[in-house]
Amino acid sequence: MDPSQQNIKSLFSKKTVEAVPKTASVVVTTETDALVSDDPIIKQYYESLNEKERRAHTIAMDKLGTSYDVVRTHGFMRWQKARK
Repeated sequence: MDPSQQNIKSLFSKKTVEAVPKTASVVVTTETDALVSDDPIIKQYYESLNEKERRAHTIAMDKLGTSYDVVRTHGFMRWQKARK
């Protein structure tokens, strides 16, 4: 419809939204095998992580690239402090 033909009421009324069928599903996969290190302490840390934590670290590695440093993460620092 041409905007000049619309009345003021139609400009401020709520738009109708069609419902999305619930049959659609989203599958998110992240390779958690990317968490490898030559440092034995970092290996132990990676082995202590649950699946969600491993996925978070993998995403961080992917998004941050060379800026990602596991020893500077809060999780690693808490884990290392708890070990002592």
